[in-house]
Amino acid sequence: MDEQREILWRQEYCDRFLRMENRKCGVTRSDASMKRAIQKIAQEVNAIEISRQKKGGRGGTAVNILLPPQPTQFREWLRRYEAAGYNPVSLRNFYRNSGNRKPRVDGDSSAFAMTFAGNYQSSSRPTKVMVFREYQHALEKENNVRSGNGQPPFKGISRRSFEKLIDRLDPFFTLAAREGMDAAKAKFGIVNDGLDVTRPLERVELDEWRIDLQTLLVKCGAWELLTPEEQESAASSRAWLTAAIDAASRCILALRLLSEPPSSASAISAIEMVVTGMQSPAAATECLTPCDTQASFETLVMDSGAGFIANETRAVISDLGAEALFPPSGLKEMRARIERVFGTFAQNFVRHFPGQTFENVVAKGSYDAQGNACINITELNRTLLRYVIDVYHNTPHEGLAGETPRNAWLRLTAKYGVLPPPDKAKLRHIFGIHCERRIENRGIRVLGLHYQSRELQELRRTVGQKPVAVRVNRHDLGEISVRTENGWMAVKFQRRGMDMAGISIWEWTTAAQSLRRQNAEFAKVNVDVVRKALDSIRGTADMAIERAELASPIITPEAMARLDHQLFKAFDFVEAASESSSDILGEDNAPAAAVEATACPAQPTPITTPTAQFWTNDEFGDLKDWLSDEE
Repeated sequence: MDEQREILWRQEYCDRFLRMENRKCGVTRSDASMKRAIQKIAQEVNAIEISRQKKGGRGGTAVNILLPPQPTQFREWLRRYEAAGYNPVSLRNFYRNSGNRKPRVDGDSSAFAMTFAGNYQSSSRPTKVMVFREYQHALEKENNVRSGNGQPPFKGISRRSFEKLIDRLDPFFTLAAREGMDAAKAKFGIVNDGLDVTRPLERVELDEWRIDLQTLLVKCGAWELLTPEEQESAASSRAWLTAAIDAASRCILALRLLSEPPSSASAISAIEMVVTGMQSPAAATECLTPCDTQASFETLVMDSGAGFIANETRAVISDLGAEALFPPSGLKEMRARIERVFGTFAQNFVRHFPGQTFENVVAKGSYDAQGNACINITELNRTLLRYVIDVYHNTPHEGLAGETPRNAWLRLTAKYGVLPPPDKAKLRHIFGIHCERRIENRGIRVLGLHYQSRELQELRRTVGQKPVAVRVNRHDLGEISVRTENGWMAVKFQRRGMDMAGISIWEWTTAAQSLRRQNAEFAKVNVDVVRKALDSIRGTADMAIERAELASPIITPEAMARLDHQLFKAFDFVEAASESSSDILGEDNAPAAAVEATACPAQPTPITTPTAQFWTNDEFGDLKDWLSDEE
């Protein structure tokens, strides 16, 4: 079945089910109800398909009827379809090219071929045929040696495959190596991408890339350092990168590396990084080049991936006052810059790091004595960020006539300037974690913290017990945003002797977990003890990594709700004798009985490795499980 027909077939199922659901005729999304609905829809859809196929046909001619989906699969179709604003493109089968994605040639053989492909970049200007023959002679000689040593021979690749390796070399540096830097600058200074831009962030391109870990390990020489078991596991491991590039300067504005497949959440996270900048991850990875690209963009160009066309993603772009542009499918030149930069990453960034660095990217699993491995997202993210910020941004670029992206950014921003990024409150309104809360006497409670103001209590008198929409900034718990009829209202955390401004969700939950381990009466904790726990955690290298989100998953509303329930359900601060027991409007709000302050340690043990102590399994569960979308 061709792709278009398959998409329309899925859309027909979704549309018919949604109409049945809308008629309120007892159709729900439970397995039993969906099975009955699917059976009815299948009869109708099959009748249409038979009618379509038998036109002009003779009796006895076979027709092709597709098996209906199972409820679990059908629910996934509906979720994607609704999230994308009923755009049928979201129903594409993203697994049509899955199959066996392992390279047909093993890692060692590929590494041997890549070594000789690079010989094309020579001032002696060898032809591709000459380099290929050199590779063939060397391969034959090497295999004779390996045979004598009892080793399996390297597999050869065809001339066509070898020339593809050469074609994937950076064209600017290939020309510079063969004909000189002046010739390369002259040629690429004339090249026009066909999409002229002049100002920084006038046009930003956003795309996703599935990272092939085996290929990276082969290119950097780390493949041979791994055991056969680790090689097998690494070959099947996956990581996804969502990145954004400024079309004018070619600077990378966002890098979001995750082990989960792309989604609207990863797209929104990358968009947030565009406007807030990459200073935090750059500092956490000890990059040397300044990273000052934070600004508002004018147009964001994306393909029709389900995460990009989702309503949530488009709403964020609209709230930023920018335009979303989705070029027609098949026109890669409309996103040529981001498409090309992924090729540059794949080809070049591993060359700048020793094999040992990438050997650390493969983390051995302690659960398996046979040496199973997986991608260490933190290490891979750290290495990629260092490459992009310190190497790529300072390397002459073919699309800039030999100018570096960093210099282009400085030149263009000095000439045109940039639009300032949204202020802190607006960023929270747009990118904050969504939740709903009722307004109580003490205000709104989120993660064990009470947010209160007179304006909030006035809103309470209007909405009563109805929940209100709340947004939480994971990087700063000092304030939350509350939705009103007139827009968003900022509400501060209120607690005498306690300031949460600048405290991140990672620091707060790590401190709470530390206190919970040490204090059986965690439900009531003295303010001074909490403050000391936070002071012992803030500023540590591990917290810098957490704040930079090099390893932690995207915190979804569902994940924060689980975290709130499991860690902070009964949490509260001890009221000091001098504190008032009434709320901000003078209403009686006597606290529950509190334990004596002496029940808490005077000084909690500092956490020097929260990633190891807090984000791993213990008697209180695994926080990463709470931050997972899975129930």
